[in-house]
Amino acid sequence: MRRLPVLLVCFMFTVTAFSMGQVYAWNTLQVGVRGDLASEGSSGVSVAIRTHVYPAREGELDYFWVGADLSDGGFIQFGYSLQPGNQCLKGEAISGDTICQGKTDNINSTDARWQWQYWPNRYWIDYYWGIGSANSAGNNGTWNTYSIVPNPKDSGWSFQLNGKAIDKISFLPASLATPVKFIAEKGFSSKQQNETLGPVEFRNLAYLEKDGWHFTQTLTTSMVCAPQCNIANPFGVAVDGAGGYMVAGSGIKQPTNGVLLWSGIPIDYPP
Repeated sequence: MRRLPVLLVCFMFTVTAFSMGQVYAWNTLQVGVRGDLASEGSSGVSVAIRTHVYPAREGELDYFWVGADLSDGGFIQFGYSLQPGNQCLKGEAISGDTICQGKTDNINSTDARWQWQYWPNRYWIDYYWGIGSANSAGNNGTWNTYSIVPNPKDSGWSFQLNGKAIDKISFLPASLATPVKFIAEKGFSSKQQNETLGPVEFRNLAYLEKDGWHFTQTLTTSMVCAPQCNIANPFGVAVDGAGGYMVAGSGIKQPTNGVLLWSGIPIDYPP
């Protein structure tokens, strides 16, 4: 879920849409990295994430995603989530009214599923989402590549998992307004959140240009707490291997926000 000045309102609508009409005061803690400035103006984003399955708490969202702000004012993200409860798998929230366009499913605590979210205007409450079928993020310990690319056939966005299109949304694609980033996110409604978030490994953070994919050559910390930033963020992000191999979530030392964690020659790790 994206970072907005109206985040509290937006998250309340998100939980309403996903959780059978229940409204909560919603908070989010995010930790991750953003890529280099060269990714601004590019047309797509991608990252490889290693699925980590563990029991998540109902009423919370553990979400690991790649995304960016868009030059037309929108925001887009794609990754995998652990979000137990009775959820609508595809829908939209327009001016506060939520519409479930697909079926609902009772997701268990260890069911890791791909999930995308899109806002036409990142400063407003309207948004769209899609959630995959049971265990669609793959088996525990497997690597999967999540990519968001323009879909010229439908003049929209295509969400690709390991190079295969698994969903789409028909909004005109726009270039990236900010560097591509990977985020590990904890969304919660209670005052005392579960302090388990992954940790999750990721690598091959990349952006799409006319001549193909380019890996980021720098990774800088990105941490967000909203809307009540008096809540302690216990999560961290760190280098976990050569060539931009990283890990984020619980049990990782938290660096200062905006600090360069890694720079150098990326390694194109195999899938």
